[in-house]
Amino acid sequence: MIKFDPNNRINNIKGDIYCVSIGKQTNCGGIACVLASISTTSDLNSNKIGLDSLGNISNSHTLFGNDIPIEIQNAVFEGVHETINESLLSYGIVFKLIGILYHPVDSNINMHKIAAIALTKSVIENNA
Repeated sequence: MIKFDPNNRINNIKGDIYCVSIGKQTNCGGIACVLASISTTSDLNSNKIGLDSLGNISNSHTLFGNDIPIEIQNAVFEGVHETINESLLSYGIVFKLIGILYHPVDSNINMHKIAAIALTKSVIENNA
């Protein structure tokens, strides 16, 4: 189960598995929590983030928790994709979405995108 942790923004669960929590529970779309495996590779062409050439999720996922709206999943991948494109990397990134904490009232697309950006930037900065 994915647990929202307002005290620790990015937690390394084990190895290359991270959980990122963003926001505060405010009953107005203010939280996001993403569980993902994110790692680096020497293959520069290996920016595998689960998107096809049109920017859509390349295969369907069964994620932990509720049925996660595709818009929320896409927002996570968009955040990772944007962060990779803005970074001058000498290595590739492999991102695998494991789960999303989603609540129809307390979650929104932008918060999940911000969570993915924060997680990706953290991994990039730690590998700089």
